[in-house]
Amino acid sequence: MVEEKRSRDVLKRVNKADRLLMRKEYFCSRTEFPCGLGEIFTEFVDGVATRQISRPDNGSVYASSSRHDWNPDIGFLLFDGMKDELEISPHDEINEEDFERAWNAAVGNVS
Repeated sequence: MVEEKRSRDVLKRVNKADRLLMRKEYFCSRTEFPCGLGEIFTEFVDGVATRQISRPDNGSVYASSSRHDWNPDIGFLLFDGMKDELEISPHDEINEEDFERAWNAAVGNVS
């Protein structure tokens, strides 16, 4: 019983350390979708896109955290490559709070 508790405590510390070591970056850029121009918000964790909001100028909003999500107006809803493969301007970087605000609005969790 004591050994099991120690194992759980060690695992919690390792998981917490892993979360602290992850590099999260957030960007908002203008882009062209099949349906026209718009904005794309992307969260990258260690260079991999994990969440993305596609917001065409026509007023629609699409949020995704799955590489399998697809929409005919947008295409795939989550970039499946590495951040370094994209030409993202450093001026397009936004803070986590702005991304979370946009994410919550897109998924209907506005507080």
